[in-house]
Amino acid sequence: MFVRGAPVTITGLVGRPELNGRAGTTLSFDGGRYGIKIQAQGMEPAAKLSVKPSNLEPRLDVEPADLDFADPHGSLMRCSPEQLARLLQQHGANPDVSGLIMALVSSLSLPEQAGFPAQWSRGGVDNVVEFMRAAGHRAVVEAMLAHPEEDRISAVGIHVLLFHLVAEVERELGGSAMPAVLAVGGAAAVAGAMAAHPSNESLLTAGCMVLKTMTSNDARGWGEVGPTACKRSVLEGGGIAALVRAMAAFPAAAALQEPAASGLAHMVAGYPDACAAAVAAGAAAACVGGMRASVASATAQKKLCMLLVNLMQGAPDLPAAARAIADAGGPAAVCDALRMHVGEKPLFTSACGVLVNLAGGGQHAATQRAGAPAVLRAACDRDPWFARQELAKRYLLLGDPSVGPGF
Repeated sequence: MFVRGAPVTITGLVGRPELNGRAGTTLSFDGGRYGIKIQAQGMEPAAKLSVKPSNLEPRLDVEPADLDFADPHGSLMRCSPEQLARLLQQHGANPDVSGLIMALVSSLSLPEQAGFPAQWSRGGVDNVVEFMRAAGHRAVVEAMLAHPEEDRISAVGIHVLLFHLVAEVERELGGSAMPAVLAVGGAAAVAGAMAAHPSNESLLTAGCMVLKTMTSNDARGWGEVGPTACKRSVLEGGGIAALVRAMAAFPAAAALQEPAASGLAHMVAGYPDACAAAVAAGAAAACVGGMRASVASATAQKKLCMLLVNLMQGAPDLPAAARAIADAGGPAAVCDALRMHVGEKPLFTSACGVLVNLAGGGQHAATQRAGAPAVLRAACDRDPWFARQELAKRYLLLGDPSVGPGF
């Protein structure tokens, strides 16, 4: 899939064969077709056309580069970002060569790290945009899928994809970067790399950050609730299982737990298939394990609580979901977080959401045994703000005999 502004060549048109071979630039993608601006050629004026992806080929706007195997680094340093993309496409099957190219590609966003090669822009975003317009994102994903066990390719590839999806690049490409990366198997490439390196905390953390970004419709914030195209790609690519495994592998790593919990919480919100996949992968136990081990991080605790709430709200069987969380020690973990982070208002709200949903799923007694009523009352006594929160009031009313049974 091409990003906006990619140079292409028209090919294989039957209805208008006179346009075959003409150069163009992608403008948009809608309804399975690309909007193309065809360049003027001789007496033929510029024009706009809607074509299928199968009728487009990438076009190289600069002279192709040759890799000098006697001095590979030197020859790569003389390449433009567009030429690097094409070289990676040509040599992706060779792990040694593709690893060398990927190492240089990782500096596109920070050209000072490579000493500002002559054919690079001094602006990192400009380099990444040029690389993606030459289908560099496809070359990166293909190399990762071909060599998941190669740490130098997997780790670098994840970091490269992460920068491909940052807000600045998305703005330059009109929001086309995310769909383009996902369309060529980006989620599967990241999940595969994470599965191949289960003990590499740095790689898993970066992978969680990429998958979290992929769960939203763009890189600038949370997308829609429900099964968006982005979230479907992450689910089908094995992203949910990858996030859960990473959480379970490094429960004390708050820097990993935060993006993993955020990504999963957004994935399962309003998306039953994603919720079922998360439950099947053991998300409840991994989440509670993260809460216990990373209790010192208020941010991680808040995001993990949000995940527990969404797992229960999205579950087709709330009592079963609540029981699984209670059996994993969820009520105690939530109460410990509240005791550790007295006065943390966002955490308090999320924690109350967990307790209310646990009670609604038949686990009120479990939350009582963990000391939830006393913890919430203490918070309400310290600060009137806590006493005004609806979720806190709802939970505390459950213990008032005058309210009556039920939830």
